[in-house]
Amino acid sequence: HWSPDSRWLAVFRQRQGEQHLIHFVESSPRDQLQPRLHDHSYTKPGDVIDQRRPIIFDVVNKRKLEVEETLFGNPWSCDRPRWSRDSSRFTFLYNQRGHQVIRLIAIDVKTGGARAIIEETSPTFIDYSGKLDIHHLDETNEILWASERDGWNHLYLFDALTGRMKNQVTRGAWVVRGVDRVDEAKRAVEFRASGLFPNQDPYHIHHCRISLDKQDL
Repeated sequence: HWSPDSRWLAVFRQRQGEQHLIHFVESSPRDQLQPRLHDHSYTKPGDVIDQRRPIIFDVVNKRKLEVEETLFGNPWSCDRPRWSRDSSRFTFLYNQRGHQVIRLIAIDVKTGGARAIIEETSPTFIDYSGKLDIHHLDETNEILWASERDGWNHLYLFDALTGRMKNQVTRGAWVVRGVDRVDEAKRAVEFRASGLFPNQDPYHIHHCRISLDKQDL
């Protein structure tokens, strides 16, 4: 992943995990009398898994940037790589193994320091596959982020530079099901929601629009 000024190159180095096979016996195959043995790769808790970590190279000076890895030391995944417009930092999404910690991490290429811009934690489970929406608003240095931190899946607006939460965009006893479009010019977001009306099927989908700055659903 090249930086916009072509000075920096970010790659992901992967440490290969171990293959763990479990075995199944098909007792009565349709095409033969003897049982058939099947192998299936299945990783159990505690097994060594593939681990990706970002590495950044200074192409001009031909050196590797030394990056502090404390914030992403036990990854299930590191993905959604992204450079800032001015090439000053590289961001990626860290999903800790166990899915109880998710961090949007920024690496400062001047120092190699890493910090969490946004962090989600849960004592149980963060639904990273179905409820994670991230939208970068580059013109205003903001991030629209989906979270269940108040007990319902809603949208929050963060300052992309400081990580400060500016406001909760949606709120209430209903859930955001997904973001369809962010209108940066009009500072609004179009999304799908469920559970808006108590007398309806809670899985009924509503298409909604709301301002990023005021409650005008």
